[in-house]
Amino acid sequence: MATRRSLLLFVAASFVLGAAQGVFAHDFWNNWPKPWHRGDPGTTYQAWEFDVSVGPGPLYVNNPFGSPHVTYFDAQYPDIVPGPDGTQIPTLHMGYIDYQGLPNPGSLVIFVPNGPVPNPVKWVYVQITSDAYTLNNQPPIVYPFPSSITTYGPVVQHPNGTWYTFNWLIEIKPNPTFERLTFTFPYSTNISQVVVDTICAVPEPSSAAALGMSGLLTGLVMLRRRRG
Repeated sequence: MATRRSLLLFVAASFVLGAAQGVFAHDFWNNWPKPWHRGDPGTTYQAWEFDVSVGPGPLYVNNPFGSPHVTYFDAQYPDIVPGPDGTQIPTLHMGYIDYQGLPNPGSLVIFVPNGPVPNPVKWVYVQITSDAYTLNNQPPIVYPFPSSITTYGPVVQHPNGTWYTFNWLIEIKPNPTFERLTFTFPYSTNISQVVVDTICAVPEPSSAAALGMSGLLTGLVMLRRRRG
């Protein structure tokens, strides 16, 4: 019994450690260097995988400040389609057809609680894996209003050629007690995953500069490879 109990504890600990390092299905956190690590003081991460669960709470979460959740409008679950790896999976299907037979978009709203300390800067990094970009290629609507929104790393195209992972880096000044991110997708968009990382602590000036420079250099390298 003692051996079995030790084995179960080891498996549980391995799962928690793996989640902390990023074991989500299509998580590209480690592809681009950032000035913080998952698990650092003041950080949070949360991930929803719609091929596993469509509940409001994330499948993976490490947020000491409260319970993150997702709400969707004009969407349905599940829609069984070939996923990012080509296998059939249930996904969150965005949008609907109205009574006139016209397609309408759907929205995904993410709520992330933060620490209450009003630090000067807050960073939010979001990844979404879907088979279409947002409506009109627009970034998320962020509340409280952000000081900047950029695409931090290049768009990742998955092997079957029809799925992509998009990402945004959001800066908010000062640090709010929560963020609400609203993404609107055109009709018949399928989503398989959302990953959100945040940091409430203030990065060192050199780290903040490295954050922008590393993303820029990565984008230039990817662009050069594509042209070559």
